[in-house]
Formats: sequence, C-alpha cells, structure tokens
Amino acid sequence: MSKRFQVGQVFLRNGRYVGRYRTDVVGNRKRKAVVLGLKDKMTKQDARRKLLEIIHGAGVNTEAHLERSLTPALTFNKVADSWIDKHLATLKLSTQHSAPKLIKKHLRPFFGAMPIEEIKTGTVNDWIAGLYRSGLQPKTVHNMWKMFRGMMNWHAQQNDAQPRKWYPTLPKENMTEQRWFSQDEVRQIVQAAKGQYKVLFLLAAFSGLRAGELFGLRVEDLNLKQNLLRVRRSIWHGIEVTPKNGKPREVRIDSGTVEVSR
Repeated sequence: MSKRFQVGQVFLRNGRYVGRYRTDVVGNRKRKAVVLGLKDKMTKQDARRKLLEIIHGAGVNTEAHLERSLTPALTFNKVADSWIDKHLATLKLSTQHSAPKLIKKHLRPFFGAMPIEEIKTGTVNDWIAGLYRSGLQPKTVHNMWKMFRGMMNWHAQQNDAQPRKWYPTLPKENMTEQRWFSQDEVRQIVQAAKGQYKVLFLLAAFSGLRAGELFGLRVEDLNLKQNLLRVRRSIWHGIEVTPKNGKPREVRIDSGTVEVSR
C-alpha cells in the first residue's frame, strides 16, 4: 500500500518537470504521473510545491483514502446477490422466475468480478455490443440494460447515494408493427368458436386486454350496466398475480361484446 504520507517525486523529462506519486484503489497500488510545468517557467522547488498541492487535492494523504484502499472491492456479483436476496421477492412472480436466469446468462459472465466503481460508460457499451453480436434482438438488449440499471440504482438507494449515470449506445429497436386481425377476420374467428372461447376471443379483440388479464377475468368483473370490465388480476403459469404495473383499471367495451358476455 502507499505510504501514510506522500510528497511525491519530481524529475525532469524533455524540458518539463514531471511529478509522480502513488494511489491505492480497492487494494491495487497505482502509480500516477502528472506534468507540472516547463523547466524555464518554474524552479524544481516550485514543481515540488505544485505536486504536493495535487496530492492533497486528490486526498491521497487522508484517513478516508487509506480506509478505502484497505476495503475489499464491491463487485457486481455482490450487488447481484444482494439484489436477489433482498429485493427480488418484492417483484412480480414472472420476474422472480426469469431474472436470476437472465442475470446468470447475460450479466454475471461480463460484470461478475468487476468492481462496480470501475464500470464506466465504455464498459457498459462493450457489454451491450457483445450482447448484440451474440444474436440477441434489440428489444432483449434494451431489457438487459434496464435490468442492469435497475439493479445498480437499487444498490445506490440502499446506500443513500446518487444513482450512477451511464450513457449507453443501444441498438435501435424494430418498430415494425405486427399484423393484426381485421374486423372481418375477428367475426370469422368468433363465429367459429364455441362456448367460453367465443366470449374470450371477442373480449380479446375489443378490449385490448393482455392474455393473462383475459384469463384472470371473473363474472363479477363485468359491469353490464356501464359496459365496463374491471381488470384486477392476471394469470401467470396458473397463478393469480397483479395486472401489468400492479394497478387495477377499468376498460370500456362495446354493447355487442357486453351482450355476448352476458
């Protein structure tokens, strides 16, 4: 580790005074060199004073610097373990099911043992480029970035710190809309369906509900007088969960759909 108090070393190189001192970052000693000025513009004593000001400004001689240098590095793996242990259970069941697998496959191999203080924008962009080269779709790359950012923001909040900022270069998402059924096609589908499927397909077409929300509907969720559906739950792998964004909502449907549902 670096000395308890440093004054640094000053030497001449190519007609310039150069200063050198040591700094410690999470257990690693690093030597830094700075140009102090031209020989014909300052004396060596002036250069020594300037170097000492730089060292004091960097905080190298403080108690806090020594304490940080002796503290084991906080790696991404430790942050991920803490996030999974303390926060994952508060999220939706689908996220609880998928997040650990995605972290293991797409985040830990790259960031794993890396100290979080060393994760810069360039580091993040190298990771994003690797995901895209591996064949992931742009939407999936965006989702992985959101997961990484969410985990790091959660960690900052636990330590009453400001969230870190990165400036990622993300691939453009494919904005081509998927083909949808025309009204004539919907009528054919509904006419061909029987029993509860007739109601299910009609509600899917004219309510805009997600599949899990449709599967979670109950009789009491239909307000026949006001032509409203109350969306209060969703179904995931046969389990009732909260709807998207965790908030119930009401959806208006047309009178024809109301009559079929009745």
